[in-house]
Parts: sequence; structure tokens; C-alpha cells
Amino acid sequence: MLEREKQEIVFLYFFKHYTYQEIAGYYGQAHSSVWSRMQTVMKQLKREMVKQE
Repeated sequence: MLEREKQEIVFLYFFKHYTYQEIAGYYGQAHSSVWSRMQTVMKQLKREMVKQE
């Protein structure tokens, strides 16, 4: 369902316990960019979960 990079961000944050700052450094992006992307991913996952109910 999610693009590869979005999957990686979720994995790094929730399973490897990276901070937004660490993820931003990994991808060469701003902290705010990673935070924004994570918010978008979480909304997308929530919509998918609601559809599954």
C-alpha cells in the first residue's frame, strides 16, 4: 500500500526507534519534512484500517 520510502520511514521510526532527526539525516531531508511525511503516512494508514472494518 505504501511507497517504499514511506515504508522505510515507518519501519525506522516504530521498529528501529529512530528519531525524526535521525531519519532526516538518513534521507538528507529536513526534520520538518520527515515529520510531515510521517503525519501523511499515519493518516493514510488510518484510512486503510477504517476501510477494513
